[in-house]
Amino acid sequence: MSGLMISDEGKVTEIWLLRPADNDLDEAAWHAVNQYMFKPAQYDGSPVGTVLFVETNFWAQ
Repeated sequence: MSGLMISDEGKVTEIWLLRPADNDLDEAAWHAVNQYMFKPAQYDGSPVGTVLFVETNFWAQ
């Protein structure tokens, strides 16, 4: 699980790995969520930054 700080422009500005797995998976998760883009949260009709928590899953083939 990762915590993300999202800017008022919808970009990821900070990432916290809340449940680290191992170095390779942690790095892959960090790179994956760092590419996310969001529609900014709104407060009184204006875009604002916010914090989100996301789960990143990997499957072996």
